[in-house]
Amino acid sequence: MANHSSKNLIHLKRDIIQALSGLPGHIYLTDGAAISHFYLNHRHNSQLHFLVENDEDIQIIHQMIVSALGHTHCIESEETLNNTAKLIIGNDMASITLFITKNNHPRLKSPVITNLISVDDLYNVFINILHQLSETTSAECLLDVIIIARAYQFSWQDITHDLSTTTNNIIKNIKAINHGQLIDIGELNISCNADELEQYIAQLFDDIAHARDNSLCPVGPELTNAIANPLMLALDNA
Repeated sequence: MANHSSKNLIHLKRDIIQALSGLPGHIYLTDGAAISHFYLNHRHNSQLHFLVENDEDIQIIHQMIVSALGHTHCIESEETLNNTAKLIIGNDMASITLFITKNNHPRLKSPVITNLISVDDLYNVFINILHQLSETTSAECLLDVIIIARAYQFSWQDITHDLSTTTNNIIKNIKAINHGQLIDIGELNISCNADELEQYIAQLFDDIAHARDNSLCPVGPELTNAIANPLMLALDNA
């Protein structure tokens, strides 16, 4: 499991984050860098730490991850020192080492906290919107942005009260991924640059916040459709 190709690592990271979503814990990077760095730097970032509150949760989370990913991924697991579960998850093309340990582990240096529990609604909206784009390599950058959005702990409250920061975080990573170049959306045969996509995303979050403030915010498929349709229109007109 040594060949860390960019495409395979993107998919692997997405699978692992999805498996961790909703579990009682937080995800950390060992060096304390922003979680977005884990997604943007595909060649070198291949370690994650998932921190739990209680020692007894370590084995429970360990079993949940194995159950969630074991049927589609190769998983090598072992118990290491300090009651830490170590899992090497991947295949012949890419692998990621996941450490599951208690929240006060001394090896972690002032890490950026990412709570994966409170962002499910927004994450599912974006994943559903862009799922149809996931079959082409050119769309990987967009899907990666969506995972970054999840990692920034977005919630309806965050969107309502901090629209500027939320939008800027996404756009910063869009531009970093694409180096300011056009974003090609594969089979749809359309493209837009980062500035044009920035304008749409800003309006998108503004609309979501407005709907929430006026008790108009739908849930589930209704919300997905409400956002997906204008997204396709905005991209068509870009």
